[in-house]
Amino acid sequence: MSQSSDFETMNRSSFPFHTRPINTSSINTRAAHTSRSPRHSTRRGSTVPTLPWLHVVSTKQKYKIMSAEARQCSCHWHQNAERHLWDHHKIHDPSGKRSAPASRKKPSTGYQTITKAFNLDLNAPREQAIANRLIKSFDRNVFQRLVAEWIVESNLSFREPENKRLRAIFEYLNPFVVSTDAHVGHDTVRKRAVAEFEKHKGKVIEVLRNAPGLIHISFDGWRSRNKHALNGVACFFRNEDGKARKLILGVSELTVRHFGANIGHEIIEILESYEISEEKIGYFTLDNAQDNDTAIDTIGERFKFHGKERRGRCFGHVINLVVKAIVFGKDADAFESRLGHGDLLATAEHELWRKRGPAGKLHNLVVVIHRSDLLTTLLQSIQRLEFDASEDPRVRIRKPLNVVVDNETRWLSQLYMIRRALKLRPYLETLVLKHKQEWEKDNTSKRSKRLKASAIMPAICRDENKLGDKDWAVLEAFGDILQSFEDAVKALEGDGIQRKRKQGYFESYGNVWDVIVGYEFLLAELEKAKAMVNQYPEPEHFKVNINLGWKKLDEYYNKLDEIPIYYTSLALHPAYRWGYFETVWSGRPAWISKAKDVVQSV
Repeated sequence: MSQSSDFETMNRSSFPFHTRPINTSSINTRAAHTSRSPRHSTRRGSTVPTLPWLHVVSTKQKYKIMSAEARQCSCHWHQNAERHLWDHHKIHDPSGKRSAPASRKKPSTGYQTITKAFNLDLNAPREQAIANRLIKSFDRNVFQRLVAEWIVESNLSFREPENKRLRAIFEYLNPFVVSTDAHVGHDTVRKRAVAEFEKHKGKVIEVLRNAPGLIHISFDGWRSRNKHALNGVACFFRNEDGKARKLILGVSELTVRHFGANIGHEIIEILESYEISEEKIGYFTLDNAQDNDTAIDTIGERFKFHGKERRGRCFGHVINLVVKAIVFGKDADAFESRLGHGDLLATAEHELWRKRGPAGKLHNLVVVIHRSDLLTTLLQSIQRLEFDASEDPRVRIRKPLNVVVDNETRWLSQLYMIRRALKLRPYLETLVLKHKQEWEKDNTSKRSKRLKASAIMPAICRDENKLGDKDWAVLEAFGDILQSFEDAVKALEGDGIQRKRKQGYFESYGNVWDVIVGYEFLLAELEKAKAMVNQYPEPEHFKVNINLGWKKLDEYYNKLDEIPIYYTSLALHPAYRWGYFETVWSGRPAWISKAKDVVQSV
């Protein structure tokens, strides 16, 4: 009888729970065999049972039962027999036709444990003690706090720690993240962030209470990407050591209509939560929105001060209005209010911009390029082609530039749009030419060799929208004039805190005493521009626009009379004092007298 038959007919009465194997057709003549009882079957969803295994080794003479230890071992009923023999008994195919299972398996990349990472033997008391110390060193609370701080400081989504890949990294670095259930979700991040805020709020209240001088406030609103209307509130003060400091007091969400009174009540609630008293409230720096006039009056009623006398104005915002008047001319504010609100078709909006002169035509061009992936790629390829053809290695390594689009919120964005366009001028002109050629090629009838009657030429390719030599000369002149405004904004944007600069010296920017100096500087620059207007192309056009800018700047300069802090800070500054006023306003004694009256009222 063959060996297979011997195996089939062997007496199993002495081996409990074992029966005939289900399939014997593939049994090798020289191999270890296993048989298991199917008696402990299981259904999907139930616990996988552990079953006894029968181990026999076939030889030329007979099948021999393996050792008692092997006979008594057990395994899950679905485990591979070959894998079981190798893992538990180091037995593999003696014929050599199949290698050991371990040699066929790729190295495991599973998560490490502390014992694996440090190769610790838990049966050795000393190494077990080391493992216990490592376990004890992991603080679940500290881990969660660090994750929450990372999310908040990096301004990430609260759901970031729920990322499976990130959690896998945490688990790989330290298995106790899993064993102690230390992973955090978005709710945990929020709760911990709020808890940390409340924990340290008392210290902030104490610092503000001990500030020797006034606490000045700034707030501004914006809409987040997920449509939340937020108000950021910051304060500026000097601490007990006399050093300038600033703090963020809150970012409240405005859930009601954006009326000035509603904004004011939100700010009042935040100031009261920090126990800032009436005597401590200083001056406010706000933009020129009309809602802020009402907001400051509402705040003034609560803290018993006259709102207009405490309402400073953001210098950068004023400069932005002046620049728009210079570049776009009359009724620049009304013009911009008609744009970007969905009430205009693209063609109508394009026409409005075109009528605003060279700057408007440039705006149309850069917007079209910015919105088109095809034109953006074409602009880059035109530059790249020229760079690669250059013999200068410094030119060959240059990277292509994209256009800069002006917008309503970035200060001096018109200057940056013009400055980049002047640098890209030859490439922009080539782009318009190539774009027109491609359009003509695509819209020319193959039969008549004429343009199709239904073809509509792209707006930037039409003659009335092209930037000519005179237009570029106007843009260059605008760039020269606006350079002074950029210098003024850079000097006045800041928090007034002295820091070490890149050049190695210590300097502060955004000081209140520099505001009057900034106004005087820009008014003088516009006077110079008016005197040189005949040197510019279209001198009459330039003269009108420069006058419009001058009037807008002078309008806000006169509003400084309402706020005593500007005159007072300059008069008390040891480098200026009243000598500055007497020099700059030498022909206007009435202005000097009024400034002195304002300072005396403080």
